[in-house]
Amino acid sequence: MINFEFSKEERKIVVEIIKTGLQREYEKMLTDVERIMEDWKTKKNGAEETYAILYRTVKANDQRLERVNGNKKGSTYILILLQLLSDGVLTEDDLNLLPRGTVDRIIELRRLLAEGV
Repeated sequence: MINFEFSKEERKIVVEIIKTGLQREYEKMLTDVERIMEDWKTKKNGAEETYAILYRTVKANDQRLERVNGNKKGSTYILILLQLLSDGVLTEDDLNLLPRGTVDRIIELRRLLAEGV
């Protein structure tokens, strides 16, 4: 387990950053659904195929969202942030509301995990 503690003030900011990431995830899913439905409307795909694509898309996104929503507690905030950063949902710029030292520690931890250290 990663030992990374946020201060009380930082936790409030982290919650807002995670909410931003979740909002982007929801928007991406809705855009995906919209594209799938548009393909169906323009007859690129039949109804059965469209339903199957829609089902797989929603299921995959639900699994991703469950990893974040189902495990939101102070001790997992760093893991959630790292996952959202790794997935490209959040960027380093999104972390700029946090103190610079905290951002640097998060970025360093992300780098270490990416290298498998």
